[in-house]
Amino acid sequence: MIKLIRCIRRNPNISKDEFRNYWTGDERLRHVQQLITHAQVFKVTQNLTLDISFNEQMREEQGCEEEPYDAIMEIWWENYDIMNNALNGEELVKMRGQLERIDKDFIDTRSSPMFFIDEQIIG
Repeated sequence: MIKLIRCIRRNPNISKDEFRNYWTGDERLRHVQQLITHAQVFKVTQNLTLDISFNEQMREEQGCEEEPYDAIMEIWWENYDIMNNALNGEELVKMRGQLERIDKDFIDTRSSPMFFIDEQIIG
């Protein structure tokens, strides 16, 4: 399984509630659905960080000074060939651009790394 992981920090000019409303809102989800359809995606998950004391406690125990990411997005493909063929299509490049344009007001892209992984299931 190949995944694209994006660790997301919200734009510092918006509140957590504004980010959460955007992240789970209809406009963004509609664009994500289009990407799923055109990119031959197996699965997409969007994860919001819980605002709970355990997160702060773990951060303190680790001596971590950075705040946790606001969200994590995972896009799954069954294998590299499917992912490679899908991501090189012209229509998909255009759709990714549209999603990036609507994301820019809500996501701090410079602090939100994106990377591919090869999932290894252990248990």
